[in-house]
Amino acid sequence: MRKIHSYFVIDYYSYRSGLGRWNPLLKIIFTLAALLAVIGTEDIQIAGITFLCMVVLVIKIGKVPLEEYGRLLMVPAVFIATGAIVVLLQFEDGGTLLWKWQNPILEVYITKENLKRASILVAKSFSAVSVLYMLSLSTPIGEILQELKKWHMPSIVLDLMYLIYHYIFILLEINHKQKEAAKARLGYRDWRTAIRTFAKELSNLLILSLQKSNTYFDAMEARGYCGELNFLVEKKPVTISQLLVVGLYLAGIIFLILKKWQGFYL
Repeated sequence: MRKIHSYFVIDYYSYRSGLGRWNPLLKIIFTLAALLAVIGTEDIQIAGITFLCMVVLVIKIGKVPLEEYGRLLMVPAVFIATGAIVVLLQFEDGGTLLWKWQNPILEVYITKENLKRASILVAKSFSAVSVLYMLSLSTPIGEILQELKKWHMPSIVLDLMYLIYHYIFILLEINHKQKEAAKARLGYRDWRTAIRTFAKELSNLLILSLQKSNTYFDAMEARGYCGELNFLVEKKPVTISQLLVVGLYLAGIIFLILKKWQGFYL
C-alpha cells in the first residue's frame, strides 16, 4: 500500500473493500439515511454513534488500515477546525462567559453557547465525513452512477461526474511526475527557484491536460462511445447480514431520536 499515492487511496480501496460485496443501492440508501440523521438533528450523541459505526464498518469489514483512514480524515479536519474556530469566537460581550482576551484594539470572547455550537458543528461534520467515506471507500464510482441512472438522473450530468472524477487523478499523476522531475533538477532548492518552478509546472500542466483530454476522448470513441457512458456492473444481491447491520443502526438512531423528543415534550 505504500506504493499507492495518497490521492489514489479512495479509488484503490473502493475496488478492494470488504464492503464491496454489499448491494450498492443499499449502501446509497444507508448513506442518505445516516446523513439525514446526522444533519437533521442537533445531537452530539447521534453524531458520535454514527461516526463510530462508520469507522467500524470501514476498518473492520472494509479492511481499510486505520493509519490510512486517519490520513484521509486529516484533510477535512483542517476545514472543520477552521469553521469551528469561527463559530467559537465572538467579538462582543454576551452569553455565559467562559474566557476572554482583550487589548486596546480587539476583544475576543468564548461563551458557553458558542462552545456548544462549535462542539455540535465538529461532531456533525466528522460524522458526515465518515458516512461519505464509508460509501466512497467501498463503492466504485461506476456502481454509484449506475444506480443514480436508475433514478432517472440526466445522463450528461452522470457522464460529466465520471469523467471529472477520473480526470482529477490524471492531472494529479501528471503533477506528481512534474514535481519529482523538478526536485531531481534542484527546482526547489530555494524560495525564488521554487516559485519559478511552480509557475512553469502550472503552465505545463495546462498544456499536458489539453493533450491528455484529446487522447482520452479518442480512446473513448475507439471503444464505441456514442454520447453516453455505460458501466458493466456486477449484480450484488441484498443479504440478511447487510439488512441486519443497516437495520440495527437505523433502529438505534430512531430510538435515540424518539427518546429525545419524549424528553422534550415531557
